[in-house]
Amino acid sequence: MFIDATIVNYHQITENNPPKGSLNISARQFMCQMYYLYTHSYRCLPLSKLLQLSESERRRSKALAITFDDGYEDFITTAYPILHHYNFTATLFIVTDLVGQYNSWDGKAKTPLLAWEQIKRLRDKGFSFESHTCTHPILTKLPQEQSWHELTASKACLEAKLGQEAHVLAYPYGDSDQNIWEMAKAVGYKAACGIGTGKNDPFNLWRWVCRAGEDISTFAFKLSPLYRYLYHLRKETRMGRMLSKLTHSLPVHSTPPN
Repeated sequence: MFIDATIVNYHQITENNPPKGSLNISARQFMCQMYYLYTHSYRCLPLSKLLQLSESERRRSKALAITFDDGYEDFITTAYPILHHYNFTATLFIVTDLVGQYNSWDGKAKTPLLAWEQIKRLRDKGFSFESHTCTHPILTKLPQEQSWHELTASKACLEAKLGQEAHVLAYPYGDSDQNIWEMAKAVGYKAACGIGTGKNDPFNLWRWVCRAGEDISTFAFKLSPLYRYLYHLRKETRMGRMLSKLTHSLPVHSTPPN
């Protein structure tokens, strides 16, 4: 089932300029992207509400969801002021066991994560919080009972702390399989997010990752129905997969061949 929804994905918004291709982007790049959305009349919704709209409603209203993975503390000082300036909201996926602590999953310098008091303040300002598991593992590499715990305990924690239902899951690293999808359904999630890999499905929603160094024309193209359609053809049709495989098998020349 092809889900045609515009969902963009971020991690950290930083004051410096991360290297090109990084998952983290500069505040200046983020501001330019939000300005583009504002001046082109995009309607920003919490992800759970975006998914309640029909495909025609999403297209007609230019509705989209802005998502942030991991819940870094500097969201408050860098991303929030820009979003607030344009009256935009966002959906943040939280690693519940590490709230108020530091990221422990990428092997880099420890970066502080939002505390519950900060999360509640942002919730009161209209931001949404959903599950990114308890500890940010690669779910497909865990025993089934441990994966079940990551999905159930994180959902229960969010609901107990925030007093509202957690509807959506984001898979750490975008990693999942059919078994994990079925588990997420059984736990009670309404949908789950990947990052543009695997089959497009309500429990593997494709999101368009924004990376450092991308110009505004690239960002604009990622928002378009044409981009989603072409991506779907390449990933989910037999001809598209054959062409993609052929392209990757061609020799790469540093200079044009004679």
